[in-house]
Amino acid sequence: MELLITPDWAPNIHPLLVHFPIALLVVAAFANFITFFIPEKWWDETKNTILYVAGALFAGITYYSGTVAADSIFLPTEAQSVLSEHADWAGYFLWFFILYGILRIAFHWFDLFIAVNY
Repeated sequence: MELLITPDWAPNIHPLLVHFPIALLVVAAFANFITFFIPEKWWDETKNTILYVAGALFAGITYYSGTVAADSIFLPTEAQSVLSEHADWAGYFLWFFILYGILRIAFHWFDLFIAVNY
């Protein structure tokens, strides 16, 4: 069952989805860095955690769309190793941010973040 109807110019949705979680996680890392320099009243660790968890969720959706896309296309033998390595790195990326998101949620749950007051 196809989840989305894709146009002829885009045979699968994976290339359209792949940039969103990457951008979201880059914004999360940048926002996390910026929290060292701005007051907590304006931006806090909860917002950073939401960005990381959303990035991990969208990375999971993108990973799934990539597995569906890989099964739907025919590649020459020489390209199979590249696709396999791409899938491996995507899996590492996904699991890292899933675990990091869980760790950040646990830090909130047990109130382990250090508050910086200005």
